[in-house]
Amino acid sequence: MSKRKGDVQVSDYIFDIEALTHRRTILDPGKLANLNKQHLMTKIKATAAGGSSDVLSRAEGLLRESYPDSPHVQPEYLAKVVLALLPRVAVLPDIRQPELSSYFFTEPNLDSPIAQNLRRTVSNEAYSKVLTATQDLLNKQTDVVSAEDLRSLLHDMHTAVLPGVSLKEVMNSLRFALSGSKVGPSVPEIISIFGKDRSLARLERAKP
Repeated sequence: MSKRKGDVQVSDYIFDIEALTHRRTILDPGKLANLNKQHLMTKIKATAAGGSSDVLSRAEGLLRESYPDSPHVQPEYLAKVVLALLPRVAVLPDIRQPELSSYFFTEPNLDSPIAQNLRRTVSNEAYSKVLTATQDLLNKQTDVVSAEDLRSLLHDMHTAVLPGVSLKEVMNSLRFALSGSKVGPSVPEIISIFGKDRSLARLERAKP
C-alpha cells in the first residue's frame, strides 16, 4: 500500500488485513475495496438496528474535520448523513470527497462545470415546472417525511402534475437544485436529511 497523499492506506480499511493473509503484497486493491465495502454495509445494518458503531463515529469525525465551519454538524444530522453516504464509499476517507458530501454542509456551487452539465440534461421549461411542483408538495407537508414516503410522493407528483416531463428530468432537476452534484444519495434521501425548510430554501435559491 502506498504512503503517498491521496492513496489508500492500510488504516483506511475497517477490517484486519493481517487476518486475511500474511502475504499482503499480493492482495488485489480492487478486491480489498470490495471486501471493505461489504464490511461497511454490515456495520451500517448493525447501526441501523440500534447498535453502536465505531465506524459511524470515525466517519462523523472525518466530516467534522472536513467542514469545521459548517453549522450543520449536530450529532443527529451527522449520523443521518453518514448512514446515507457510507453505502457509496469503499473506504472511510472517501466520505470526504467534495462531490459526494460537501452539499450537506455548504451551499452547492451551481455554476460549477459538474453542476452545469447536470443542469443541461433538463429543458428550462421542465426544470421550472419541477421546482415549482416540488415546492408546492413540500409546503403541504407538516412533519419530517421519510425518504421512502418522499419517494412515493415525488412519484405521485410526477404522474399527477408534470405531464410531458420524464421522471429522469424530475430527479435531475431536483438533484441539481439540492446538491449540484451527480453523485450521492437519492433525491428523496437528500430531502429527508435536509428537512422541509432547508430543502425549500435550496429549491428557491436554484430557481431561474
